[in-house]
Amino acid sequence: MKICNNCKKTKETNEFYKQKDSKDGYRNYCKACFIIKQKNYYDIKNSHITKKNKRTNIVCEDKKEYGRIYYEQNKKVRIKSVRKWQKKVKDDPFRKMKNRIKSAMRQYINKDGRKTLDLLGYSKEDLLNHLKSNLPDGVTWEYFLDNGKEFHIDHIIPQSLYKNEKEYLEKGWNLRNLRIISAKDNITKKDSIITSLIEGYNIKDLLPS
Repeated sequence: MKICNNCKKTKETNEFYKQKDSKDGYRNYCKACFIIKQKNYYDIKNSHITKKNKRTNIVCEDKKEYGRIYYEQNKKVRIKSVRKWQKKVKDDPFRKMKNRIKSAMRQYINKDGRKTLDLLGYSKEDLLNHLKSNLPDGVTWEYFLDNGKEFHIDHIIPQSLYKNEKEYLEKGWNLRNLRIISAKDNITKKDSIITSLIEGYNIKDLLPS
């Protein structure tokens, strides 16, 4: 048992956040009081910051602790956001199809990949052979498989440009439009249209109509 220095109530130790440098290994404030304290501090310190930025600027000494606090404060908002996204996918067949393809692609890369998606018009073997021949310089297939998070399958012509299902499948996911690059480079590239790349890979015919 432990007494909270703020509300003066005696509570179980599991109602206090841990703190390594304290005598008993726990903070002096109970979880409920600590959350209120942090929220008040955050409101005062960041009153000049926009609401959007405020949510990411609570000052905490421990990242895990911040994660717990943030989850408790935003649980309902997150659930609502997830449900909204799920409904959007359910009501949009095109979006649902795109998510299905992306999911299949992730599984294609490992040895237990699923059957070929007939929608794409090529087999798992076709995909793997193409990707193997388009690895970044100095990267082996084994290294790519063991360090998947370091790499992305890049669409040379961004997927976002294709506005209908036919072109999205036939052009966006055409093997010639796919290559492996570092995750960092792909994030930097985003949805940019890089003419030199399109010309270098000779895929002008894959541009959207």
